[in-house]
Amino acid sequence: NKILTVTGATTIGSGGAANHAKLTCNASTVSLGSDGASGTWWLNVLQGGTFDGGTGTHTIGNLNTADHADCIVTLSSGTTDFNGEQGTGGTYGFKVFAAVTWSHGGGDAIFSGSANVYVWFDDSTVNTFNNVTINKAGNDEFRIPTEGVIIAGDLRNDLGKVFTTSGNNPFTVKGTFTNYSRAVLGSSNITVGGVRNVGSVFTATGTITVAGTGGILEGNLDDAIINVNQDPVLTLDGSADYLTATTADFRTADTAGSITGWFQSSSAAVNTIFAAADTAGSAYNHFVYLDEYLYVVH
Repeated sequence: NKILTVTGATTIGSGGAANHAKLTCNASTVSLGSDGASGTWWLNVLQGGTFDGGTGTHTIGNLNTADHADCIVTLSSGTTDFNGEQGTGGTYGFKVFAAVTWSHGGGDAIFSGSANVYVWFDDSTVNTFNNVTINKAGNDEFRIPTEGVIIAGDLRNDLGKVFTTSGNNPFTVKGTFTNYSRAVLGSSNITVGGVRNVGSVFTATGTITVAGTGGILEGNLDDAIINVNQDPVLTLDGSADYLTATTADFRTADTAGSITGWFQSSSAAVNTIFAAADTAGSAYNHFVYLDEYLYVVH
């Protein structure tokens, strides 16, 4: 793992089959066209090119892709800061076409710098980002000009303006959308796990749908219609209904984990609340049951 700094533009691929040209970053700290001026694509991944972001910390001026499945882009599972200006054409600072083999890598994307930036996805059938933080100078904007952008984690606007350019570009934040600065959403319908407005500006006339298993509503949400549409509580009938899992999704290193829930019993009979056992035999039995008192057996 080495530190890689490219002050000029980086182009990966020139046609041909997948992985014809590949940049594998591993855990390296990488800087590609950091704080780059407008008019240049500072990271340009073309057909046959693969960008494998690895796990390191990256600073990239902007990003453009080819419209081809043999253009492969995986962002770092660490932090990637897009801090430059618009690329060729002077409009977009981040452009991903529909045919691209794309992954956000599970990391955090930061949009900083001192220029408005359009973030454009040609297709929203996959999660387009994981966590996103906006830290733009002054009145500079994080612009969403297309419909259906999906943020799988949280969207946090620390400084700058979240702006849907046509006034009606729905997007989804599966985590919490927190606005510490300015958000101008027009009539866009958005779906969130939760929304917090503690900033100076929040204007919205569309519908904000709070989905998932639990979320937060905080602050002045302007004239938005609020639709709370969360997952229902499970009702078990006390006889034939139960929940089961064949694999416990605990830590793989030591099998440690926890289960959290609440229950209300309507019967004086013995009730088993939770039970677990080694599927290969009768060892390692654990169960919690209610018989006037709560018992834990292991």
